[in-house]
Amino acid sequence: MRVAQPVPAQPLVEAAEEVEVARAAAQADVVREPLARQFLRFLLADNPVRALKLNELAGCTKPKLIVQGTNDEFGPMAQLNSWYADLPEPKRLVRIEGADHFFEGRREEMAKAIVDYFSEV
Repeated sequence: MRVAQPVPAQPLVEAAEEVEVARAAAQADVVREPLARQFLRFLLADNPVRALKLNELAGCTKPKLIVQGTNDEFGPMAQLNSWYADLPEPKRLVRIEGADHFFEGRREEMAKAIVDYFSEV
């Protein structure tokens, strides 16, 4: 049995802040490379739940963690709940009450959920 090593939360918070910079760049339309601009739009504006295909995870028996804000404007909870219900175990869904898609003002809670999960797995 392996012993879980503590995972620092700070890199997760910094990554979330980088997403904010990418979102600002996409909104300001300062990215000039067409492929990069297209990728940013997909990453930041598409509905992630709609993009998820259950059949890709139908046989996956590895642990899965889903962290979702209850006010996610791109991934409605009703859609996520339906998709999540059909995922095979082991799985965990952590809902961050009031958080939007980018966990604005709630990044510490998001990071804690991830760190806690990997400390237990």
